[in-house]
Amino acid sequence: MDICIIPSRYEPFGIVCLEAMACGKPVVASNVGGLLYVIEDGKGGLLFECGNAKDLANKIILYCKMKIYETKWERQGKKEQKILLGIKSLREHSNYIMKW
Repeated sequence: MDICIIPSRYEPFGIVCLEAMACGKPVVASNVGGLLYVIEDGKGGLLFECGNAKDLANKIILYCKMKIYETKWERQGKKEQKILLGIKSLREHSNYIMKW
């Protein structure tokens, strides 16, 4: 079982989150910055209170107990990644951002 955990205190865009979602991996991330726009809590991943290690641990345990959602999250993550990036590949989008 793979889970992408993003315990950032500051995250302006959330490219790691998008990459994980593009690979169909569920994401457990802090509720900061761009992550709030990339992850809808419970769809494609879970959000936890920034800086709260207990909340992070609880969300990881919740995901492990609710493995039934894994396939749903994989589909949702890929769908949201496509919506956010359109038909551009993640690499093209990253290059665009880096040039900007």
